[in-house]
This record gives sequence, C-alpha cells and structure tokens, in this order.
Amino acid sequence: EAQMRFLLRRLGVTTLEAPAAKASPAVVDLLNRGDKKGAMRAFMAETGASLKDAKNFIESLMVGTRE
Repeated sequence: EAQMRFLLRRLGVTTLEAPAAKASPAVVDLLNRGDKKGAMRAFMAETGASLKDAKNFIESLMVGTRE
C-alpha cells in the first residue's frame, strides 16, 4: 500500500478511489459532531490517505451535507 501511495503521489493522482473513498460510520459521526479534524484523522487512520486527500474528502462530505 505504501508503494502504491508513493506511485500515485508521484503521478499527481490525488483523488481517492472507491472503496477507500467511503466514509465509515465513525468518520460520519465525528463530522456530524463538528469535529472536522477528528474526522480527518480517523479517515487517514482507516484508509492510509494523505492529509491532503483526507482534507479534500472530508470537505467534499461537508459540501454534500450543506445542500
């Protein structure tokens, strides 16, 4: 996984692919409680995503809930 993340970063691929791009109930719960940083940390721990990818993913969830 570490090699794949390295290669994807070298290629400039920053979007998350499914299934890694699915938020767990724990991440959703943290986000619903207003803990954006906690949700990012949990997502990174669960998926191995980079900080940048976690931030983008969590913010995309937030945009989806504002509608």
